[in-house]
Amino acid sequence: MSESADCACATMTVEPGGHFVAVRAGETLLEAALRVGLSLPRSCRKGTCRACLCRIVQGEVRCVIAWNGRDSPPRKKPAAGFCRAWRCRRAM
Repeated sequence: MSESADCACATMTVEPGGHFVAVRAGETLLEAALRVGLSLPRSCRKGTCRACLCRIVQGEVRCVIAWNGRDSPPRKKPAAGFCRAWRCRRAM
């Protein structure tokens, strides 16, 4: 993910296809992809089924779980270099 020069958002590239997607503050990677019409693997919309597991090639993300309106770190993290797109937001 990289910081976009013209806005306070970061961008991600979705492969295959090389789709560039702006990720807004507070938005998960999956929400950003769905907002622009990309159909990525997903099932539970919580990140627990791991259908949205993706590989991070470059940059950083912050994995969180919304619990009672607050973000909490997940108990189990995916292997290094991977994240659940439904639970991950851009790193600040």
